[in-house]
Amino acid sequence: MGAIAMPEALRFALSRDDVTHGKPHPEPYLRAAERLGVHPSACIVVEDSPIGARAAKAAGMITIAWPQHKTLEFDPVDHLITELNELDWPAFFR
Repeated sequence: MGAIAMPEALRFALSRDDVTHGKPHPEPYLRAAERLGVHPSACIVVEDSPIGARAAKAAGMITIAWPQHKTLEFDPVDHLITELNELDWPAFFR
């Protein structure tokens, strides 16, 4: 098990109370990108639920599904993983 240290990315919290439409609507992810000051296409989302992954894809973000349960079925995502170390993380930032 590893860790990804990105404290600079954790500038704020966003909850259901901060948006008009919650997941699976893309608004929560679009609001987060806006607060970060980045275009949605420059965002990478790691989601453990199909509803969250659907919202991230609808927002136009790179979407990585990391299912919380093996039985969950996801709509098409960019990557489906079982462990975080399955991806070449530095490649995302090149």
